Amino acid sequence: MSTVSRPSRLAMHSSGADEMFKELERELFAAHEWPPDLATIERLYADDFFSTNADGRVVDKAGWLDLLRSGGFSVDEIRTTDSKVRRYGAVAVVTGRSRYFSGGRAAWDVRHTQVWADIDGQWRLTTWHGTPTHPDERA
Repeated sequence: MSTVSRPSRLAMHSSGADEMFKELERELFAAHEWPPDLATIERLYADDFFSTNADGRVVDKAGWLDLLRSGGFSVDEIRTTDSKVRRYGAVAVVTGRSRYFSGGRAAWDVRHTQVWADIDGQWRLTTWHGTPTHPDERA
């Protein structure tokens, strides 16, 4: 008996959805540039958001907002590349690279994974994971 490989019905891919999530990502990163736009971050993060940062710290939404308010995360600009979107119904996974600038110079490079969920009709960031890039990958 032979089996026929069929495309997964779970994974959905469309350029329109890709652009929507890339725009959400641009809005998210712009809100983190100094001075941070806390209202936008508050709106985009899910209430149960948590982050595993590139330095290994795990921070929830309240902790991240406190860190931003205190100036504990101060960057001038964040640039992203290599963004890829995979959507599974009411959940989307966005991966990419981000470069953080401080004082006009590149401060660090991260590969990131974001998990977005449709919560009550609004896309919210539920999870962030950042991993420092290998020196060979830095541009």
